[in-house]
Amino acid sequence: KPDESLRYHKKSLSILTCLYTGQNNDDSNRWDVDAMVVDNEDIYGDHGYESDPERSQSQRSMTLQQQKSKSSSDLLMAQAKTIVHPAVARTIILMGIVQSMNAQYNVAMTNFKEGLILQRKILGSSHVDIAATMNAIGALYEETGQLEKAMQCYKKARKIYTHQLGENHVDYAVTMNYIGQIYHQIGKQKKAMQFYRDALRVTKQVLGRSHRNIASILYNMGLVHLQCCQYDKASKMFKDTLRVQREALGDFHIDVALTLEVLGGIYERRRKIEKALQLYHKALRIRQTVSSNDICVAIALDRIGKCKLNFTVDVRESIEYFDEALQIYRINGVEEDNPLVLQVIHNLSKANMLEEEHLR
Repeated sequence: KPDESLRYHKKSLSILTCLYTGQNNDDSNRWDVDAMVVDNEDIYGDHGYESDPERSQSQRSMTLQQQKSKSSSDLLMAQAKTIVHPAVARTIILMGIVQSMNAQYNVAMTNFKEGLILQRKILGSSHVDIAATMNAIGALYEETGQLEKAMQCYKKARKIYTHQLGENHVDYAVTMNYIGQIYHQIGKQKKAMQFYRDALRVTKQVLGRSHRNIASILYNMGLVHLQCCQYDKASKMFKDTLRVQREALGDFHIDVALTLEVLGGIYERRRKIEKALQLYHKALRIRQTVSSNDICVAIALDRIGKCKLNFTVDVRESIEYFDEALQIYRINGVEEDNPLVLQVIHNLSKANMLEEEHLR
């Protein structure tokens, strides 16, 4: 619940602001703003408020409320940035993490940088909290495809962790895993594997062999083998991942579903369709348990339908999977020209044509 999380962080920041600026704590209610900061384009659209004369009075009232909310939020941040205190810095960075998870990348980066400035004033440039913030910034850069900047952040974090904690600490291992991910994405698979192995060695020493961090590293190593078309090695790595995930997270965790899908994809590539479908169905059941109308459920349904369409004679069953996937996309308001929807429509059309041919 990122919206609720962000509202609590903002409330925390408002209380800290009152405490350290000497304001009356009764005034803190005016900082209790909505969980999401609404950008100007979200309020006005591309052409401004007056471009829509048909807007209802209730919509106008909501717009004014959003403006007030944004103004209060901006004022809160302006005040908070003047308070050199670790709790304030930490709260601003936590807000950035939630906003990054919610794809509010610009405001998240602003909060990361503001929090980092405060941290450096308080802690200096070599504190482990600085390293954690650098990893958070690196993750945002990675998410937005800025891999070179992400690598720079991760390497700065690694340098701090090495100096402050040594190379046998979990935070060092996590950062090595992050660096390995970047090497994987830029096509340097051997280099990626070196970092993954180092991360795996340290993590096993510190956390044991059944921790979810172990599963994360094994999964990444499996992706490298998959990228290199080493299907036997990839399959083994994902099976190891699955074992650790089930021990650490249980049988119905979303990470288990993801690994089952990747493993199923390997079997499908190798034309072991029965095994592939078995794994796909297990993954689908997990996803449906978590949320029956989630977009990922639609993707899983489309995957199964396509596999059946391409490799079995169950055309009618394929159509049922495609229809259900399309229904979920529409429930979630996904546009008809979205690539995911277009793919299902294409598969559905192909399946209907095949069924008509069979009927002839």
